[in-house]
Amino acid sequence: SSTNGSGPCWAGAMGQGSSAQVAAPAGPAPAKETAGQAAHSKAPPPAPQPPQPPQPPPPPKERIPEAPASLPELSRMTPDELSYLQANTSALDDWILQLPQAEACVQRARELREENARSAREILAQEDDLNVAVKCDEELRNELGARREAVEALLRSRNEILQQQTGGRLTDDLAAHAQAAETSADGVLREALAAPGTMDAAALANFRAQYVQLKVEKHWRLAASTRLGADGSTSPSVP
Repeated sequence: SSTNGSGPCWAGAMGQGSSAQVAAPAGPAPAKETAGQAAHSKAPPPAPQPPQPPQPPPPPKERIPEAPASLPELSRMTPDELSYLQANTSALDDWILQLPQAEACVQRARELREENARSAREILAQEDDLNVAVKCDEELRNELGARREAVEALLRSRNEILQQQTGGRLTDDLAAHAQAAETSADGVLREALAAPGTMDAAALANFRAQYVQLKVEKHWRLAASTRLGADGSTSPSVP
């Protein structure tokens, strides 16, 4: 009967035990390089490579069982049977597959095929989960990008509003203080005009200092308010 071509893992070693290897004679020793040749042939040092991440350990390798030193089953066969097996390779393979050692190898090969098939199914299942996770990650990234753009737009709007409100508040405060200084200067002038008699030198100097100080305060506050209003706000007019 013909086999399926998968013989035992030690069947090929039966006819290889008698072959001997002879070492080839060593050739002549290479000539010694001179100092100039060595310096000329010296290669530049290799560029440093970036550190590589540690690789996972390789899976354990399946050890091939060694061929048995003797087969007691052969000693129970007749010379005709031995000659038949020697002449018929298919019959020899069938006979070898019936041995306990060969059956163990075949069983182990079957187990390995089943393990590989199970690993392949697990990988395919994990691949589907990975595709779903990648799709969810892309959707989350897109949603996060849209939300980030919306938040940045809100922040820009808030900053613009704060700048406008701050500028307008300062403009109003400066205009109010300028108006208060103008009112105080007018009050000082009215008091001086309504005073009876003639002012002496001290009273005149005091009036002049107060009036000039209030006018200066009014004008610099009004100038600052006008400068801030030039950025877009309407600066109030102070008489």
